[in-house]
Amino acid sequence: MQPSPHKNKGFTLIELMIVVTILAIIVAIAYPNYREYVLQSQRADAQRTLMEAVQFMERWYTANNRYDENRDGDPVALPAGLQQSPQDSNDPKYNIEINSVDRTSYELRAVPIGGEAGCGTFIINSLGQRSLDGNSHSADRCWR
Repeated sequence: MQPSPHKNKGFTLIELMIVVTILAIIVAIAYPNYREYVLQSQRADAQRTLMEAVQFMERWYTANNRYDENRDGDPVALPAGLQQSPQDSNDPKYNIEINSVDRTSYELRAVPIGGEAGCGTFIINSLGQRSLDGNSHSADRCWR
């Protein structure tokens, strides 16, 4: 028996549409999870940088007996490496800044760049109290 010379060896349109539909379903489920993972890693990096800024402020206080200025009267300023997150990136996601500072206290903020709406601005003060500003999620969810 000879094979028919007119037999197609490709995919039918129905088979192709089934594959495209399955891929669309997988992408519809996977992409939001991937996006949330990326945002969560950016938040974790911002928190890490913020905690490094807290350590800087505590070292500053140890050396100068105050948070707002050094012994020569120069105001406190975060080092360049602690002013953004991720550090030394051409595409930072958060600005790290000293929001308020006086002799005995300070407040640091990690402000999102580009409006990452989920958790908003991370705030930590000299007492170690953590809070959020402009968020749509709970502080427990964002500060983990």
